[in-house]
Amino acid sequence: MKIKRKFAALVMLTGCLAGMLMCFACQDISEQPIMPGEEAAIAFWQQQAPSDNLVLSISGDINDDGLVDTLIIYRADDDFCYFIGVLDTTQGYLLTEIIPAPLENHNMFIRNMGGTPPYWVFISGQNGNNVGLGSFKLLGTEWVNPLGGGIFDGGYAGCCGI
Repeated sequence: MKIKRKFAALVMLTGCLAGMLMCFACQDISEQPIMPGEEAAIAFWQQQAPSDNLVLSISGDINDDGLVDTLIIYRADDDFCYFIGVLDTTQGYLLTEIIPAPLENHNMFIRNMGGTPPYWVFISGQNGNNVGLGSFKLLGTEWVNPLGGGIFDGGYAGCCGI
C-alpha cells in the first residue's frame, strides 16, 4: 500500500513539474526585441555564423567580471537550435562552447544561486512533447552542469532533439 502511495505521489510530482516547465516555456518569445547593449555582441556572433537565425538573447554579467555578456539561442536549421555565450572581455568578444538548445518554446534566465560567480544559466523549452530544463555554469568558455553529471542529464536532452 505504501509503495502505491509513493508511486502516486511521484506521478503527481512529475506532473506538477512538467506543468511548471510548460509554464516557463509556454510562450514562444523568439520575437523579443534585442535589448540595448546586446547589439554589438550579437553582431560579433553573426559575423561568425552568418547563416544562423537568432531566436532569443539575454544579457547579464555571468562571470562577474563587471562586463555585460550576451547569451544566445539560435536556429541553425529546421531541426536544430543551439545555445552560445558571447563574453565581453577587455580585449573584445569571446565565444563560449556551443551546446544544443530546445527546438521550440525557448526561455532562458540567469540566477545567482550560491552568492558566488559564475552565475547559473537556466534554459527551458521543448521538442514536440518533450519538455526540459537545463542548468549550466560557465567555467572558462565551457558550460558545465552545476548539479554534477553531464550537461544533458536530467531531461534536458529530450527537449533538444538529442
